[in-house]
Parts: sequence; structure tokens; C-alpha cells
Amino acid sequence: MIFKRFLIAIFLFISFFTVLAQTPKQDFEKAEEFYKTANYSEAISFTENAKKNLGKTNPKIEAMLFMAYFNNEEYLKAKVAYETLRKLVSNDVENSDAFKLYKSTNEQLDIKLAELETAFEEEQNKTPPPLFTEAQYASKNQYKQERIEKTNEKIQNRMAEEDLYNRAIKNPSSSTYKEFLNSYPKSDYVNEIQALLVIQEEEELWSYAISEDTVKSYYEYLNDYPKGKYETTATSQIKILDKKAYENAINIGSQESLNYYLNNYKKGAYREQVKFKLAEKIEYDIYIYAKTNNYIENYENYINKYPYGKYATEVNQIIRNSYFKFANQAYKDKDYTKAISNYSKYVQNYPNGEDIEDAQKGLKKATKKSRQVSSSYFGFTYENENKYGITLGRLNKDKIGLYTNLRVSPEVLELKYKEPELVLTEDQIPEGEKIAVASLSVGFSYPIYYPVWIYAGGGINFKERFNNNDNENVNDYYALEGEDHLAFYPEAGLKVRIGKSITIIGGVVYLRDEILYKIGIGF
Repeated sequence: MIFKRFLIAIFLFISFFTVLAQTPKQDFEKAEEFYKTANYSEAISFTENAKKNLGKTNPKIEAMLFMAYFNNEEYLKAKVAYETLRKLVSNDVENSDAFKLYKSTNEQLDIKLAELETAFEEEQNKTPPPLFTEAQYASKNQYKQERIEKTNEKIQNRMAEEDLYNRAIKNPSSSTYKEFLNSYPKSDYVNEIQALLVIQEEEELWSYAISEDTVKSYYEYLNDYPKGKYETTATSQIKILDKKAYENAINIGSQESLNYYLNNYKKGAYREQVKFKLAEKIEYDIYIYAKTNNYIENYENYINKYPYGKYATEVNQIIRNSYFKFANQAYKDKDYTKAISNYSKYVQNYPNGEDIEDAQKGLKKATKKSRQVSSSYFGFTYENENKYGITLGRLNKDKIGLYTNLRVSPEVLELKYKEPELVLTEDQIPEGEKIAVASLSVGFSYPIYYPVWIYAGGGINFKERFNNNDNENVNDYYALEGEDHLAFYPEAGLKVRIGKSITIIGGVVYLRDEILYKIGIGF
């Protein structure tokens, strides 16, 4: 007995799930059977079931609903089904013989709807004995009118929903699907449209990817659909484009082309090769730039960046020779600061260089020269025969300098500057003779070995002889026979710098067939 009950339970369970598991096709077949037996309510029920389970509609479903609703006297729903049916079929089908039944039924439907409308209006126009007050009638009429308006609104909304649905099905796009979902979020087609939207969005993104045909567009697809329908194709295209871009970058070989690959192929399979090639190219370009422009700074820039680079040996040789050459030229030009700089660079950077000894010697000489200074001086001089003077000049350490010297004897202060009145012989020179002497010379100084300069110049000498008569308090001016009143003379000597501010002067003056000795000091 228990076993029998168990078998019955199993049978009922299987039957229940068999019913639940009916396909839309089976639902529609049952609807057709019920329609043939004039059981229109069941036909409507199973047709609606088929439509819901299918997730969409089609002409057969809407045709069945139209005829079943009409025969079940649900005229408004029948009208909606007919208009939906028309939208689902082409013009050729609508004008075919097979469609004549639905057209004629629709004509009958329009007549029925018109009759209902007329009956309703007649009913409204009848004047039976007043069962209600005028206010009650007004309220009832308003209620009926509102119901009619609501019914018409539902019909219009339903037709608009069906129209938008059919448009979305016939012209699939993510925008029309989204428009439908935003407009009818509670529609029976929501699940269907959402599923179609997911598929459509992937299709559109893929279409964009293949139209762009770039690594970026394919990665955009893979980022959104890592396991998508076109995942294999997208991955394959990325590899093809990556290899093509790599080969193009290598063939061009410029920094721009190599950087383009690195910047645009972030996940490229050849990034390490391109980075290596770019590093080589940058080094080569710096080397070529230095060779082309041929400035020491450019070679130094290369060696600072690539001390062990591919071209380091050659560049070091160029720099080493340049330092030595520039240093020698600077020393020759007496630019000792520049000479020191280049000799120092040579010595510091190339201690084993072939010219290291000469560079070290040059550095010492340039350093010594750099400590020598040029300066001006003002000082005093003295010559035998009591001639004192002042001197002004400049000692240049590397080139010619100028000087001037003014010398006078104390007797010059007693002169009245008159022409000689007498010409005497040496035997006639009176006692108490006074001689006034004044000299002005100019000349050049030239360094011979720091701190020693040699100087040479010439000047003009003025000599006046006179005797003072105490009784008359006047000078008697006379000239010595054979002696010129004015005489030109040469002079030469040495100037020695002590420290940076003291100058010692020593030399000779050849004047009037005599050699005079001159000493002086300047500051």
C-alpha cells in the first residue's frame, strides 16, 4: 500500500514538472486545439503563455490572440492584437489572400466597436425616469468617461510599446534597446530586451574594434569582455599589430618611431628589444651630434653619459687631444685662465695620456703666469747732477707698457726764463755759476722675465746757465760756447716689480755726450 502511494506521488511529481516544462511551441499547439473547439478563453491563456515563455512575439501569436479575443468578445484587446499583427508583417503579406480573413474580421471588429460606441451614446441619450439625482448622474458619467479615457490610454500605450518593441527587434542597436527599457521598465519584454542589449553592446564594441583595427581598440574590447565571443580573434589581431608595429619601429630606427612603439604598445611583446634599441639609438645620436658640431662640450656630454659607451675610446681620444690643443693655444694667446683649465682637465682625466708630461709642465707655467699681474705706478726718480723727477707708467705682464718721466734741478725755481745775453767759453765761466736743468722723456717698457721689465725711451732736455748779482738782485743769463740750449737724449734701463705694488727703477741717460745714472721707486 505504501509502495503504491509512493508510485502515485512520483507520477504526480513528474506530471507537475512536465506541465511546467512545456515549451512555447507546445503552449501554442494547445491554444490552437482550444481555439478549434471554440474554447477561446483557454486559447487566449495558452497563447499568452507561449508569448511570455518565448520572450517575444511573432505574427502567428498575434493572429491567434486577435481571433481569440474577437470571438471571446474582448474587442479592445482584439484591436490591439490586430494593429500589432499589421506591424509584424510586410506589405506583401498584408495584401495577400491569406490575410483577407484578418482584414474581414477587423472590419467586423470595427463594426462591433462602432455599435458599442453608438449603443453607449444612445444609452447616454435616453431619458428614463430619473433614478438618480442630477449630481449622481454627473458623477456616473464622469466615472464612465474616465474609464473610457483610461481604456483608450492603455490601448495607445500598449500599441506604442508593441511598436517600439518591433522597431527594436527589426533594427537592433543598443540605443533602441535602452530606449525601450527606459520607456517600459515593467514590460513583459524586459528580460528579452535586456538579454539582447548585452549581446548587442558586445557586437557594437567589436565592430568599433575592427573598424579602428588598433591595439588600443582591441584591448578596449578585451577589457570589457575578457571571455567574450571574439576574445580569440582580438588576441590574435593584437599579436599581428604588435609585431607589425615592432618591425616598423626597428626598420625606421629613429628615436621617434621607437618611442611611439613604447608609448602605444604598453603590453607589447617586443618592449625589451625596443628599449635596448632605443638606448643604442640615443647613444648613437649623441655621438653623431658631437661629431657633426665638433664642440668639446658635446664630446664631454657624451662621455659623461656613456663613460664606457660604444664610442667612448674614440671620444676620449678626441677630448684628450682637444684639451691639450686648447691649453697650448690659450697659453700662446696669454689666456692663462683658460690654459690652466684645459691643462687641469687633461691631467685629471687622462693621467696616462701620451702628452701628460707636457700638460703638467704647461699647467705649472700657466699657473705661474696667472699669478703675474699688470699694474700702473707713480713714483720718484733721481739722476746725478741733482736732477729730481716724477714718473708715471704702467707695467704690463704680457705686452708693451708706456711711461713718462719729468726731471728738474732745484735751480729751475730761480729762473726768470730769459734768453742768454752772453756766450762764454769755459775759461770765462764766473764763480757762483748756477745751472738749471729740466728733462721730459717718454718710452716703452716690455717684460723680459717676470718680475723684470726693460725700458727704453727718449726725451728733450732744457739747460739754462745763470749767475746772480746780489747787488742788483737779478740773474745774468749766458750760454757756454758750443753747448745747445735744448738737447734730445735716449735712455734705457730696468724696472723690477717687488710684490704687487712696489717698482724699482734703474737706468742710464746719455745726454750731451755724458752718461747719467738714474734710480727711482714707484708705487
